[in-house]
Amino acid sequence: MATWTIKAYGGDEPQWMRSFDEAEMSKEDIAGLLRCLAARHLTDDEVLDSLLPSKQAAHFELIPPGGKKFGLMTVGTGRHYVAMLELDGHEEG
Repeated sequence: MATWTIKAYGGDEPQWMRSFDEAEMSKEDIAGLLRCLAARHLTDDEVLDSLLPSKQAAHFELIPPGGKKFGLMTVGTGRHYVAMLELDGHEEG
């Protein structure tokens, strides 16, 4: 059985973690979840700008969804979120 594990970091220190079954969310859902979590650390204008393709990179740095690992960081805040797909307790990605 595969499990998604989402971790939140403030700098290098983990501050939050949640795991759930892979079947509950697709890779696209995971990318959206990471954006929602990271957006909490942006101003209203920055959230709007982050949805505009021309300005997106100014607020979020996304590790592309290659393999089984995603990452999303709010630029300039030190806050970032990582999603990993774990198979029977072994990290993939």
